[in-house]
Amino acid sequence: MKAYGPYLVRVCHIDGAWRQVNRIILQKGVPLTTEDKKQETLETIGCVIHLTNWRSGPPLPRGYIGMDLKTLQESYIPQYITSERGGHTYTYGWCARKRFQVDQVKQAKEKLKEDRVALIQLWNPVSDIENANPPCINMILFHRVADVVHVIVYIRSNDMARAYPDDVAGINRVFLTEVASQFRGIRSIGTTTTISASAHIYKTSEEDVKLALEQNQTPTYTHERTNRIAGPIMLTATTPQSAIKRVRDAFQRYAEKQDDSTKYLYLTLRIEKAEPPPNPPESYYQLLQELEKYEGKSDEGERKQVNQIRYVTQKIKTAPQSRRIVVTVNNPKKREFINPLLIQFLPRLGENHMIAFYTNVELEQLPIEIQRAAAIQSHISKKSAIKPGMITLIITPLLQKM
Repeated sequence: MKAYGPYLVRVCHIDGAWRQVNRIILQKGVPLTTEDKKQETLETIGCVIHLTNWRSGPPLPRGYIGMDLKTLQESYIPQYITSERGGHTYTYGWCARKRFQVDQVKQAKEKLKEDRVALIQLWNPVSDIENANPPCINMILFHRVADVVHVIVYIRSNDMARAYPDDVAGINRVFLTEVASQFRGIRSIGTTTTISASAHIYKTSEEDVKLALEQNQTPTYTHERTNRIAGPIMLTATTPQSAIKRVRDAFQRYAEKQDDSTKYLYLTLRIEKAEPPPNPPESYYQLLQELEKYEGKSDEGERKQVNQIRYVTQKIKTAPQSRRIVVTVNNPKKREFINPLLIQFLPRLGENHMIAFYTNVELEQLPIEIQRAAAIQSHISKKSAIKPGMITLIITPLLQKM
């Protein structure tokens, strides 16, 4: 038995996404016990969902087994609006607006007036590598094409039965709306792409999900999508060499104009076996060094340096089913973002799978990024005494000058 994923689901709105993904997990999911509460789940990895027009359907799916609409609107959505932590371990509003001592939502609005992409980082390595309840949503990326803003969301761990629709509602109704509407109001609100590294259903929800999916429900409404993007597409290759050829061919076929000088494409690339290069690029060593000596402030305001490489190897050895093995060199307080935005390791069934998340990667730079990803996966796997698994690169957007 092997982990199932990555996979791509393209639907209009949340109702179709919830139904399709939960059916896939029920059919293809692999049993996994959580590291903290020892709960049984069915898991798939690398679930990419693209909602072409999320505003055209209901905020929650038909027959949804999670929170009701009143709770969503009165209790959950406000957690994205507030900048306060409240009585919670965190709120996503606090993570985005206050955690790094900078209002990243306001910062993203300003940045998109001049640039094509803006990032909100919710994951703080200094605190979250030891946090008993770290944020599930780790990064939110905004991409502007003309005057339409699209959002891409990285979620390390996602309960697809009882939480995914709530997350999408909060991100779209608060963060995306707040950032995008400065251009042409609701007409500037674009598509939503979510990346759920661990997309799962808890065993305790399984029968309720099955029952909800079996019930006849009144069809939800849709209308023609207007703010489309180039992609996302998903490609699978056996080696880095074949991956590069496949991507170049696909780019010529599917890429579209971002502006007068650039074409773009949203890409998910799965490489089954990425052998590390004999001579890794210099940027690999820079990445390794920054991960080993990450500096930042904890949530309590203490300045610290943490070794994320040591954290990863220890976690793989001691909690090989973890959904928390996330690393990043980024710090919104310090500088502009750098690639990869984030890396997550998913050790499953004796193999160490890796997902790396990027933005604004030039097509000609892709071979270097693949080499660097293969080198970091090999390094971590050797230190953790585990067999390297597949590598998934998610790039939104991949670019080429015209």
